[in-house]
Amino acid sequence: MMNRILISFIVIVGLGFGPLLVNAQSVMSMDQCVRIALEKDLQRQIAGLQLSIAGINNHGSVAGRYPMVSLNTAGQGNLNDQDNPASILNGLIQSGNANVSLDATWLVFNGFRVKYNLKQLGTQEEQARARLNDAGLQTVRRVMLAYLNAEWQVAQVDLTRDVLALSQDLMAYQELRRELGQALTQQVLQSRDAVWSDSSAVVTANLNLAVSKNALKLAMGDPSMSDFIVDGALNLPSQVWDKAALLQQMLTQNPQIQEAVLGEQVAALQTRMTQAAFYPQFGISAGGVLSGTVTSLDGNNPFTGEPFGTQTGSNRNLYVGVTGSWPIYDAGIRRRQVSVNRLQEQIASVSRQALSDQLQSQLDNLMTTYQTLMMNLSIQEEQVANAQQNLRMAEDKFRLGQLSIFDLRTVQLNAAQAAQRRISTIYQLRVQEVEILSLSGELTAF
Repeated sequence: MMNRILISFIVIVGLGFGPLLVNAQSVMSMDQCVRIALEKDLQRQIAGLQLSIAGINNHGSVAGRYPMVSLNTAGQGNLNDQDNPASILNGLIQSGNANVSLDATWLVFNGFRVKYNLKQLGTQEEQARARLNDAGLQTVRRVMLAYLNAEWQVAQVDLTRDVLALSQDLMAYQELRRELGQALTQQVLQSRDAVWSDSSAVVTANLNLAVSKNALKLAMGDPSMSDFIVDGALNLPSQVWDKAALLQQMLTQNPQIQEAVLGEQVAALQTRMTQAAFYPQFGISAGGVLSGTVTSLDGNNPFTGEPFGTQTGSNRNLYVGVTGSWPIYDAGIRRRQVSVNRLQEQIASVSRQALSDQLQSQLDNLMTTYQTLMMNLSIQEEQVANAQQNLRMAEDKFRLGQLSIFDLRTVQLNAAQAAQRRISTIYQLRVQEVEILSLSGELTAF
């Protein structure tokens, strides 16, 4: 009697309270989870700020295209109490001076450095944008995989509950037969053992589901958010892949490849900037200076007897100049720098090619795995249908006394395992789908 009560309690917890908890929770779709993650992802926020910095720096003033104008001021005051018999100027001397200047300089030509520097700043901004896209892509990928795992765990819970329901029906049937004197105690114990085993599987599946949902919350950037349920079942992917088109799309839209290509351009521009050191430089400078002095002597002129008083003076100066320089000999430093930059270009090119080869190999493996899983799924669909038909026939034979409880249990487990293999293959197909979309750069659309 106690065993029956305990089993009933497990069944109520596993099957009865679950729907009540689901109804009390909100339902969140994959798109909703992705949007929350993109809003909260700190790495993506950092990448966005870095893009803003690159955008601010991408300006002609930073590259040196425009003249520089400065306003300078300087002033000084002096106080001198002089008592020198050898001097005709004795007494308290107060003096001061002030200068105001306006200077403008413009580097008219510096070997095309401004041109290449401005292009380099624009390329660096595009690199920052590619890093932002990659950060968003990785966030979307991480959330989608975590969401699919949660859906897979939900399917596992459903499968274990279906198996538990079968063993419960079998136990109830055996209990009824024993009351009618048609079943042995051993058969009842065997049916109870199946219920215990299936109940434990339900508990474990629910635990795995809770863990997967916590992982999804972490991927969304909010581990403490309220509990929710995932929306919908683990459906088959609906993509039809064209490998050649995917490869071309990957080479043009994958953020990592985009950044590598831009890195090649930055290295080439750096070489051009170094080569600009061989050209002469010309600049223009212009400005004006206004200066003034004030001198006051508290005393009298010994020759005239008149007080010295206060004397003022001023000076105005305007200037225009042209500067030029042309480095002729530097013991080969510039040539060595150009050689180093060309090697840096080769490194960037080889690195980009290595990345492209690596991603192409990954795409090949993903496509091969995807096609293999699709073939396995078609086999497993037939296997599930066969297992379900076998289960129905086995149940009929068992009720007619033509099949033992052990054989029926084996058929039940075989049917459950076939269904589990099918749902696991669907999950793996969805994972491959996300990885292919991520590699081709399509996930940036989120």
